[in-house]
Amino acid sequence: MINYENCTKRRKLAHLYKYCAALNRIVIMSNRICIYPKDVQAIMGSSYSYASKIIRTIKKELGKKSHQVVTIREFAKYMGLEFEEVYAEITGTEYATPKKRKVSNDVNGPKKLSA
Repeated sequence: MINYENCTKRRKLAHLYKYCAALNRIVIMSNRICIYPKDVQAIMGSSYSYASKIIRTIKKELGKKSHQVVTIREFAKYMGLEFEEVYAEITGTEYATPKKRKVSNDVNGPKKLSA
């Protein structure tokens, strides 16, 4: 076990990365679902104040309170843009549709093997 008391944050992350790589695991960062004025500014090429105004307008149209956030999907729908394009522009990665799991409709649970 490594003693992290005197380690820097960078060294802790390096150890964590090496540990995960050793286990052949992929570390996935959480995906963003909300959009901020800086993102709107980058997408539209507008000023920060105009981007903030757009966010406020969307919140007003959707009946959200000031502390609630606007999602990327809500922004894309309001602006008439494709969600996948907006997501790719914000995160720098393509949006991957989550795979659906197969759900068993068997009420009795898993089948038992008979001897």
